[in-house]
Amino acid sequence: MSRPNRAPRDADGGDVGYREVRVPPPLAGALVCLWSWVVPEDGPGRSEVLPDACTDVVVVNGEEPWVVGPATSPVTAEYPAGTVIVGARFRPGHATGWLRVPANAILNIKLPLRDVWGSMALPMQDAVAAAPSACAKRTALATLLRGRLAAAGGPDVLADAAVHWIAAHPASALEDLARRLAVSDRQLPRRMTGAVGHGPKTLQRILRLQRLLLMQRTSPDAAPLTLAALAVACGYADQAPLARDVRQLADTTPSALRRTSKGTLGMSDLYKTGMFPGD
Repeated sequence: MSRPNRAPRDADGGDVGYREVRVPPPLAGALVCLWSWVVPEDGPGRSEVLPDACTDVVVVNGEEPWVVGPATSPVTAEYPAGTVIVGARFRPGHATGWLRVPANAILNIKLPLRDVWGSMALPMQDAVAAAPSACAKRTALATLLRGRLAAAGGPDVLADAAVHWIAAHPASALEDLARRLAVSDRQLPRRMTGAVGHGPKTLQRILRLQRLLLMQRTSPDAAPLTLAALAVACGYADQAPLARDVRQLADTTPSALRRTSKGTLGMSDLYKTGMFPGD
């Protein structure tokens, strides 16, 4: 899967198309990236977002902010021409402290931010609406999130350690993860479900899907990896479980996935931001 081209500039200095940008240092521990999507005037714009274990705070055209929880199936986003969407993508397990709601309570749903923050969501809506460009709207969103830094609780340390271990060991069995983290077999799934929205096995499947997207995107076009090689590189024993996960999580086949632009709006690598030169 190819990395999207650098977005062209619109008249007010914003970016037409989808764009991810670096997170300001105070927020880097909690966020994967800030992003914007400006639908061209010859729109509409449509994209299918695959599960990535992340939670996003999203503002469309300066309207009421939304919380989009982690997903276990593709989510289709479609907007008319000229729509400006900005968002902040939280790392798995890190939205819970900011939103003060368990991740499993927002699994596969979206809800108004006011349902979580109450009246504190209004300044975000006003600031993003007043910003004149996509770039300025991203900055306004980051400023409002940074303002809640002191009040936000940190991530569940145990769940955060489990997320990083699973991401770093895609081919490893999960049976001994609880022992590695010195917790009970019951406590680990419970803590991860509350923090991330998924238990260890589901998270492993989602991260393997993300690894597959990354491998497809970065594999040289002249020498694409075979499905068998992709399966092993993503942590699978063979093609069969890879095909099963792609069918269940992406609603397609591995071969069809390679021929489409399905992804996470440009971000396939969970712990990178899809940066372009000059950002």
